[in-house]
Amino acid sequence: ARKNPLPIMEQKLRVVPWGVDERFQPVTDEHVREKVSLRHGLPPRYVLYVGRIEPKKNVIRAIQAYFAATMAQKLPHRLVMVGPKGWGATAEVDKVIRELGLAKKIVRPGFVSDEDMPAVYSMADAVLFPSYAEGFGLPLLEAMACGTPVVASDIPPLQELSGGVARLVRPDDLPGLRVALESVLTDPAPEDLIAAGLARVRAFSWQAHVEATQQIYREALREASAEVPTHAASAESWGP
Repeated sequence: ARKNPLPIMEQKLRVVPWGVDERFQPVTDEHVREKVSLRHGLPPRYVLYVGRIEPKKNVIRAIQAYFAATMAQKLPHRLVMVGPKGWGATAEVDKVIRELGLAKKIVRPGFVSDEDMPAVYSMADAVLFPSYAEGFGLPLLEAMACGTPVVASDIPPLQELSGGVARLVRPDDLPGLRVALESVLTDPAPEDLIAAGLARVRAFSWQAHVEATQQIYREALREASAEVPTHAASAESWGP
């Protein structure tokens, strides 16, 4: 095994996960759902992608997996892509959409406010999140908090967040992503998966984040106090 060049850091580092805002919960009010749907032009049934259009988000694979899954099962779902344009992938994304003939099946509302996102998540039948890299992966938790099943990549951050609840696949495994998405969209009884997601996300509250951060400060203060010598000289002893 490779030797850790900084073994002391293992004792000093603490990981404090982010929290999910309390507004992210299942939206069942039909008036709210209809208003949000009309505002953003959402279709009746859809798969949801949330994130910037950039290479690390693996957007091309998301589009291909959606196309393969819905074509194979003759599903009515469209793909809703929420998020601003990023860098380096926009032209290629547009090209793939044209080549697959998906111009009328993909809805791109761009930026959506936090106030509307709980309804957008709640109305989706699945969230597709096949990123190559993530700093944290908040959309995965937000989706589960709104009662929406998630198909995501098996990169370490998303493995840790999902806790075995989301359907995880290698980000470069197109057949695997297609099969996972098909299984979610055609699941006749998704209640267990939804309930597991709702239970999992309870561990990621901002209250838990604050309490963990406070505990780290307490530990640091205790260690600092223990290191102060009890025989330290008084200020007066430094005089002439």
